[in-house]
Formats: sequence, C-alpha cells, structure tokens
Amino acid sequence: MANAWSLPPRRVVGLLVVCAALLAACAAPERALGAFAKPAAEPLFGASDVEVVVLGIAQDGGVPHFGCDKWCCEAARLDGRALHPAALGVVDKRVNKLLLVEATPAIEQQVDLLHAMAGVEGRGRQPVDGVLTTHAHLGHYLGVCVTDPLTKPESA
Repeated sequence: MANAWSLPPRRVVGLLVVCAALLAACAAPERALGAFAKPAAEPLFGASDVEVVVLGIAQDGGVPHFGCDKWCCEAARLDGRALHPAALGVVDKRVNKLLLVEATPAIEQQVDLLHAMAGVEGRGRQPVDGVLTTHAHLGHYLGVCVTDPLTKPESA
C-alpha cells in the first residue's frame, strides 16, 4: 500500500495544496462561498419532499472488481465487503415517483436498495418511473440492457 512518502514529490505538493485550500475554505466559509449567489429565501418545495439516495460509489465494475488483484479488491474480498457502481436514486414524495440516475450492471440490487430506503413496495414491472444517464458509457446504461423494460405498457 502506498503512503504519502512513496508518492512522487509533485503529487505530494498537489495534495498539500488541495488540503490547504480546503482548510482555508472551512476557516472562512463566507469568503470561500462569497462568489456564489445566495439561496432563495423560500424553497421551491419542502425540504423533505424530494430525497436523493446514494446507491453506489464505486467504478463501473464495483468493488471488488472482477479479476482485480490490487490490494483494495483483495481486502474487499477478505472482508466480504462489496460496493456498487456509482448511481443515485431520487424519491419525489410529492408525486410518488422514483428516478434512477445511472443504470449500472448492478441495477437490480440498486433498485432494491432504492425501494427499501424509500419505503416502497409492490412496484412490479415498473420498478422506477425514469432512468437518466450522465453519458453513453457502458457502465452507465448496461443495466437497462439486462432487464425487462423498466416501464409497463399503459394498457395490456
């Protein structure tokens, strides 16, 4: 496992600069955020009406990555730990809709997690109301390819 002293000096300096900038922003947040517009006095809707759920944070293959023998994947296998590929779920309680951001290869587990966190049951053949992808990279849309259609027909 690499430590800070085994990194190239340029990378160590870069990390120190980033850390210093973050510390400066934390010490004086009003100056760090001063360039941004102030939030509106009235929110568009209640704070609890729409929730965003993190469904995964790993690279497209998840962790452990198939065939990977790096320390991070080996440690995950030994610990029995698994991380899903990066994806978000959006729960809109105003209209009872679920949105999936990224349709990863782990779509089934991620939608199950979204349902559990949103307290949703019995969605049958319409597990989500929509899917957004950030870009056309295989790990961002492959989940749609390996499932039945995500929406049911209006009439049978």
